[in-house]
Amino acid sequence: MGVVASDSRLGVRALRDWCQALDLPYLPPENRVPGAASIAAVQGAVYLKYNSTTQLCYISLYQGRDRGVLLQLGQGELLGHFPLGLFDEAMSNPEPSLAQ
Repeated sequence: MGVVASDSRLGVRALRDWCQALDLPYLPPENRVPGAASIAAVQGAVYLKYNSTTQLCYISLYQGRDRGVLLQLGQGELLGHFPLGLFDEAMSNPEPSLAQ
């Protein structure tokens, strides 16, 4: 799964909500942004990469204009961009912790 969002707060929230909706384990992302001491300190648009098979999850900066969630089915088809808040449109779920 890939998440592209305008900031780390929205990206991590979307990742958590999508993992919950798809019954996947939520993995807090590893910070791969040089110069950012924490995920909360990341400025600007972000890309979150999540792989439930390898237990890989990280956040990095994103330069593109797209926003949403991308899903890959096995080794083949890529689907998306789905809305970030598809499973929590009212944003009523509590914000996830960005501490790391």
